[in-house]
Amino acid sequence: MTLKKNLFFALLLLLSFSSCDLKEREENLKAKEAALALREQQLSLREQDIAMREEQLRKLQEKDSLQHVQDSVGVYNELLVGNWNVKMQCTETNCTGSAIGDVKSEQWTIAYENNQVVATAFTKKTLSRVYNGFYTGSQLKISFTDTASAIEMLVELTPEEKDAKKMKGTRAIIKPNCKIVYSIEANKS
Repeated sequence: MTLKKNLFFALLLLLSFSSCDLKEREENLKAKEAALALREQQLSLREQDIAMREEQLRKLQEKDSLQHVQDSVGVYNELLVGNWNVKMQCTETNCTGSAIGDVKSEQWTIAYENNQVVATAFTKKTLSRVYNGFYTGSQLKISFTDTASAIEMLVELTPEEKDAKKMKGTRAIIKPNCKIVYSIEANKS
């Protein structure tokens, strides 16, 4: 009987050591999984921060390129002065309430004031906004900023070589969390 008892105690002792080792392994594994999850979360936050900084840099570069044009003396082009029928079609968007293919029409009155181009935009004879900018000699660059809603509109139009009464280009509407891009066709009336 003592041999059976000794064998039983030896087995019991061996099982208790192996179960302790198994519990220790499980705890180590759980700790490693928690550390990995924390690293993944930190990496995700860093990626979001980088994306936000890249977007801010892109916005600053767009502002800087427009500011560079505004700081220089614009070129006077008498063919720009007058009334224009402007048709815009959405070509790119990540904003809710906007869809690719959306079409808008406005009438713009373009004039010069103190070497600066001023484009007054009307929608159905109601004043929508006033763009300011310059003609560079080959391209009209105008912008509108609504500081209250943090919306910025950047317009770039190029007169057609064959027909000075037509311009084509883009309008980018930059909102705090999204952007809409329209292609523009403008015809002088």
